[in-house]
Amino acid sequence: MKEILNKLINNGFEAFVVGGYVRDYLLSLDSYDIDICTNAKIEDIINIFNGIGKANKEYYSYHINKDNITYAITSYRKELEYYKNKPIELEYAKDLKEDLLRRDFTINTIAMDIDGNIIDLLDAKKDLNNRIIRVVGDTYNKFNEDKTRIIRAIRFASILDFDLDKEIEEFLINNASLLNEVPKEYIKKELDKIFESQNYIKFFELVDKYNLKSYLYINYSNIKPNCDKMEVWAQIDTELPLSNKEKNICNTIKGGHNE
Repeated sequence: MKEILNKLINNGFEAFVVGGYVRDYLLSLDSYDIDICTNAKIEDIINIFNGIGKANKEYYSYHINKDNITYAITSYRKELEYYKNKPIELEYAKDLKEDLLRRDFTINTIAMDIDGNIIDLLDAKKDLNNRIIRVVGDTYNKFNEDKTRIIRAIRFASILDFDLDKEIEEFLINNASLLNEVPKEYIKKELDKIFESQNYIKFFELVDKYNLKSYLYINYSNIKPNCDKMEVWAQIDTELPLSNKEKNICNTIKGGHNE
């Protein structure tokens, strides 16, 4: 990580680790995806790393896989317009703070410099310490421009055992139907992450509290604790796209329970 930051800094640019890695570091959790943001333009990043990774010029990002860790280096950017939950118009942001303001939740806006110093420009550590999921900026606008953020909020609250702030709660009460605009494949992927955690019961409590079953294409009556991911899926009736292998595993688990 320091090697990548050093290359950017030695070429005259700012560079910070930001997002999930810093959040998990402060929570003493392991993390294997590292996001780095920089004022270097994508062309500068390509020149600096010269073929050791892969560029996505459309999103001003560059990915390097090294030692089983994925490094995503992204230029400071603003997302001006979304379509089908994806930004379709971007421009470079002028500084770190402007880049942080485009992000989803405050707990994902804490940055770290090469020396391990924490930069908290949006007062996010307060939410981290209070164990609260809060949207950066206007909740309704952020969730409307990208509906996948709704299920991401639920995933973070579930896995981290955090509370949703009042604005997110109100949004779920009044606008949960917007989850129907999230592809089933994406919801399945998010639920896999939740069911792999030790805290999946929290997810079902949130689903029941906000009446989200139909919007997440799942139905169940009573979910048992202390199960692995496929044992959880086996307790659910779902329209989500399980693979044939997953369906067979679920049927085997159900058959074993019926003996």
